[in-house]
Order: sequence, then C-alpha cells, then structure tokens
Amino acid sequence: MLRYGGTSKPTPEALLPVSMAMHVHASASEGEASMAAQLVQAARTGVSVLWWTEHDHRMQAHTAPTQIRFSGLRETARDTAPWTWTALTDGPVNEARHDFVTPTNAPALGAHQHALHLAARSKDARLARHGLSGQAENLLNRTSLSGLTLTLDVLPNATSLAGFVAIEIVTSYRPVQGDQPAGLYRISYRIGGATRPGVSKRLDDVSAIVSLKAPQGKWRTLHIAPELDLVRLWPGIEGRDASLHSITLVASSRRAQPADAYFADLQFHRPNAQGQKPLAVQRQLMDRYSRDYPTVRQIQGLEISLTSPHLGWYGGTISLPDNTGLGPLPSHDVKVAYDAVAKIHNSGGLASYCHPFGTSQTVVPALEQDALVTSTSAQLIANRALGCDLLEVGYRVRGGCTLSQHETLWDNCSRNAIFLTGIGVSDDHAGLDWITARLNFVTWAWATDASETALLAALRRGRAFFGDLAKFHGTLDLRRDGVSVMGGVSISSATSQDLTVIATGLPDGGTVDVLVGTVDRAGAAHTKPVIRRTTLQPADFDATGSCTIHVDVAQPRFVRVVVVDAAGVSIALSNPTWFLRDAKGYRVSKARLTG
Repeated sequence: MLRYGGTSKPTPEALLPVSMAMHVHASASEGEASMAAQLVQAARTGVSVLWWTEHDHRMQAHTAPTQIRFSGLRETARDTAPWTWTALTDGPVNEARHDFVTPTNAPALGAHQHALHLAARSKDARLARHGLSGQAENLLNRTSLSGLTLTLDVLPNATSLAGFVAIEIVTSYRPVQGDQPAGLYRISYRIGGATRPGVSKRLDDVSAIVSLKAPQGKWRTLHIAPELDLVRLWPGIEGRDASLHSITLVASSRRAQPADAYFADLQFHRPNAQGQKPLAVQRQLMDRYSRDYPTVRQIQGLEISLTSPHLGWYGGTISLPDNTGLGPLPSHDVKVAYDAVAKIHNSGGLASYCHPFGTSQTVVPALEQDALVTSTSAQLIANRALGCDLLEVGYRVRGGCTLSQHETLWDNCSRNAIFLTGIGVSDDHAGLDWITARLNFVTWAWATDASETALLAALRRGRAFFGDLAKFHGTLDLRRDGVSVMGGVSISSATSQDLTVIATGLPDGGTVDVLVGTVDRAGAAHTKPVIRRTTLQPADFDATGSCTIHVDVAQPRFVRVVVVDAAGVSIALSNPTWFLRDAKGYRVSKARLTG
C-alpha cells in the first residue's frame, strides 16, 4: 500500500505555521483563571493566537441564583440552579454553630422570613473560625465580577476587637503584574474586629479587609461591589477580569471573645450579564490587554455549553444565544445541538465538536474505553458529527479515554467520509502553567498570516496540525507538487499518488508514523477501523524535512502522520489527506477539494 520514493525539495506556498490555543477559559467561566493569567501563559510559551471560548451560559449567568433566602443548607428556587451551603471550621473552636431560623424561634428577624444564625468562640488567643461556604449547582455562581453588586442584610449580636463576622470573597487567579504577585485575590468584608469601620487595607500581597459599619442589635443592608474594591485595593489591576470564585459567611474569634450575627436575604445583581453585554465587556478587556501582551493575538470565540456535546464557535459574528427555557445543565435533545451548529454556520463561523467522550480527566479501564469509542463513534457516524467542521482530538486523556482512543474516533469519521479538521486543545481553566499541564495541546494552522480570516480559511481546509506544547517544536504537512494538501480531498482515477511528508523539528530518537486507512463508508455498525502504520526514520527525510512516499489509492484512502518521541509517545499529529476515486455520494466542501 505504501512505497517510498526519493526525497524531494518542494517549493511550499507562502504559508506560516501559526500556533493557536483554541479552547481557553478565563474569568467568565467556572475555573480560577483570569484573562491576564492565560495571556501570560500564551506569551511565555510563544503561542501566537489565543481564542477566548468562555461558556455562553456562564457569561450570561444563566440560571445562576439571584437571591439566597437562608431557608436551609440547600435551597431551590424556580428557574435557578440549587444552592448548597457547606460548613467549615478552623482553629481551636470552643463554640461553633449555624442555625437556619424563622421569626418563630428568632423574633429579632422582624420582616425576614428566614435567616442564618452564625456564631463562633475560640478556646484561647488563637484564631478560630466557623462558617458556611456557598456554591450553586455546577458552580453556576462563579460568574464575572463585572458590574456585580451583592446586597446582604446583617444583624450583629456580638462583635468586638477580637471577634468579627465576615463575608469572604475569593476572586480569580492573577499572574505577576508589575509589583503585584501571583495568586487568588481575596477580600474579607468584616463587621467588628480590629480595623475601624470604613477603613480598607491589604493584609498581605493578595488579601485585603474592607471594614463595614453595622451596629449591634440592628439590621443593616450591606452593599458590596467586589470589582470596584479590587481596583481600589490593588491599583492597576483590572477588576472586571475576575470571577466570584467563592463566597463564605464566617464568624471569627480570638481570646474566647464571641462572634455572633444573623444574615438574611443575600442578593446578586448582575447588570452586565444581560443580553450581549458580556461579549462587549470581553472585547473591552481584549483591547486593554492587547497593549500589555502585544505578541498574542486575541480572537473572540465561544463555547456553546447547554448542548450535548458542547460546541466551539470560531469566527463569524459571535453572539450569545437565547437560552430561555433551558435548564442549568446541558440538554441532551439533539435538536438543540443541531440548531446551535446551524446558528454558528449562519453567522459565518466554524463549529467544533468539543471533548467528544466527556470532560473527566481520569483514565477508565481499557474495556470501558473501547465501549466508549464504539458508542461515540456510532453516534458521530449516524449524525455526521452534527455537521461540525472541527473535532477536538488532541487530548492526552479526556472523558476517560486516551489520545489513542480519540484518534480511533477520528479515524472512524474519516473512513465514513466525514471530513473533520482535527484540532488539539487544552480546555484550560487555570492559567497556571501550560507547559506542565496534563492537557497542553495546541494547534498550528498553515496560514498566510495570523488574521482571523486567514486562520479560519486554514481550518476550513484542514491545513492544520496539533501537538504537545512542551514536547513538539517543529512542523508537519502533507504536500503534493509543493502545495499543501493536508486536510484536502483529492478526486482522481489514479491508482497511486505521490505524497510528500514534511516533518521538521523531530526530537532525538523520534520517528514519524504514516497511517493509511480505507474510506469504506462502513457505517455506524463498524467502529474498528483497519489502519496500516509504517514508520519513517529521521534518515528518510532530507535536510528540508521532506520525504516523498507513494500511496496505493486503488481504493479510496485517507492518510495522516504522527510524530512519536523516543519513549513511544505521540507528540504531534497531522490532519488527513483523503484520496477518492470519484465524487459520487460524497459531501465535499469546495474548500477541501484539491484536484
């Protein structure tokens, strides 16, 4: 099927391998990362383009709770995600309590229907704390701080210099910026304690106090604006680039002094989560950060996340969908997914089939992986990957399945003439260290420049390769007569084809595997593709990184290549080239036709 020819020196087109982080989250999603943290990683690793793909429903605060009534440890409300409080206790506590009360057993509540009674007392001079940390289902409370205000009614019963109650907020991870260190930035809004009411001060590099006035024995409505307080406490940082990562109500005591208060009616006001405002705020932040990180081109994308699967939106006119009527968790109605893909295409964009096996990063047993490949392949073959243009293939492990299983899924699509551009992504939510992260794949597009138009054209044609950011520093391509045909579909009656494999920057001891599969359109009942693999050694390539092979295409074939390091680990993958005998029965876009 595969024969070697002499090496050649093709004259390539004027294309550049543009590195792209294609699935990245920041402060509008549920993870710890800020936009600044992700941009630092892109700049440090030499990634040229960062596509922002925040979750659409999280940008909109869709079904995020707007009011907490303190009716119990778990609250449910119509049209919003359930809310759960989790108790925490630290230090030498002598007394710690939390009770959810009503006017029947707590007359001081007045007009409030419910309240939380929170109290703590330490055993000695050391700090003791007791409190409740709140989260919504699926972490849907972790919304952007842009424009966010919180109101909370509080009635202090006992506070002193050694005892205080507080609303503690943890915000997104920030990188080193000027003289500001890296870390999760925290604000403690305190009633009582040693800091005079009305005073704000930093406790350390990433923690601060805002002391609030609330007289004992009286209800007071607190108004909290974390975005504004971040900027005031740490001048120079961007307060909008932060999420409400966590919120905790706490009573803290030293020297056996009591800390005791009632809390009622916690409300979240999110005016910048309405309509298309989140995208506008994101564009403003992109403009601001473009001055700080000039080597990284930022492009606005989106992850449509109330579908199953999630769908990446690249290019076109990005807009937040109307998720009215959808719950807090993804819909499994395939019509919802089809409609989302149609919306992306109608906008002029490309749709990506995200993490096809799911989101878990725990490897499941081999038999379970095989079953997942069989069922998922059958699904994608039956619905033709929902009409998506791209498929997330480059994961070390995702949804329990290894990279090899993702490749098999992709090959099952290729054998059925479902022409998908494979991409490698990280789906990073942390912004800590792209190099050492377990999921650290990036995608390189062969494009005329790094403009959005040029990158989308490359992705449409499949002119892309992807790999491990830490382990691969070269290029991959498949060319014919000096022209890139990677991702392309050739229709010819010829029984053999010459194909030039381009592989530069191979690691010491690395090899290149050529994989050839048959396009037999076997259907959803046959999900174990027969792939013939031949290994090319570094000596098979000339000084330009070129090696010409002869491919038997008497039957329809697809060909792709994989770079394998000395340890046998796949570190970079090309997209396939398809060789078809005729066009009958195939759905081939004009962008992919190579002649």
